[in-house]
Amino acid sequence: MALRKIQSEMVSNVANIGFNTGTAFTSLSVVGTLNTGILSATTIFGAIPSAANFASVYSTYNELSGSYITNNYNGDVTILGSLSVLGDITYIDTAVTVTSALSVINLGTGPALVINQKGSQPIANFLDDDVSSLYIADGGNVGINTTNPLARFTVNGAISSSGNITTSTFFISGGRDLSQIIRDNYSDVPTTYTTFHGVANKTLPYSSTRPFSANWDLNNYQSATLFLSAGNALLRNPTNQVAGGTYVLFVRTLSGNALLSFDSLYRFPNSAPPTVSQGASAVDIFSFLSDGQYMYGTAVQNFTYA
Repeated sequence: MALRKIQSEMVSNVANIGFNTGTAFTSLSVVGTLNTGILSATTIFGAIPSAANFASVYSTYNELSGSYITNNYNGDVTILGSLSVLGDITYIDTAVTVTSALSVINLGTGPALVINQKGSQPIANFLDDDVSSLYIADGGNVGINTTNPLARFTVNGAISSSGNITTSTFFISGGRDLSQIIRDNYSDVPTTYTTFHGVANKTLPYSSTRPFSANWDLNNYQSATLFLSAGNALLRNPTNQVAGGTYVLFVRTLSGNALLSFDSLYRFPNSAPPTVSQGASAVDIFSFLSDGQYMYGTAVQNFTYA
């Protein structure tokens, strides 16, 4: 009879019910030990032990302070359903394991994922079968297939691009020329591929003694200008030729009776170097193609410098 009376009061009374307490702050307030087989509730404060015995309840209500006191709970917790958390989550142990895909969906504002590394440790390390695939070092350097990115972006392996690659500086370690690397790997690239050294035009200086001579460093200047005055001048053998490289020489005559001879590595049709145009403001243009040893040239002559 006593049990039926309590059940009747629990069903008919819409007020909060308290056991072993004079004040019930929730629909059901229990001060003491709660033993149950199956517990079903809309909202449960605190974690629920997977065992049926609630001898040590995870969260209890403090009637004096009106707040929930969090107790330590040692053991596994299984939640069958969704878990909503209002506030931050702090993981004491850093290993988080998921049995399915981990999806981060942001329905609010700001980035969907923010990683803020404090201190001098790496920012992130993404592994594939325990091998690093994407590594972000302290300071922001990014490594692909390497955990030691020495530059802002370091790739250990080949790079493939379906679009343009734009850079202000292009450097190949090992001292190999870019045109040679391309020709070694792609047989259909013509051997006349031009590597641009220094495209800016350079005025070649003369030696201080007669006969006047000029040196042409092709590594710094693919295009050069030579001013001729009365007398003989010699264009010495060039330095730093590149096989397949093309080079242009502008010869401008400042006064009449100027002669220009070419050193042994310059080759012209019929082994006959052209005679430079005479007269003030005359301009000749010599174009050369290098095979890595000789400079094969042709001339377009008798322009007038305005």
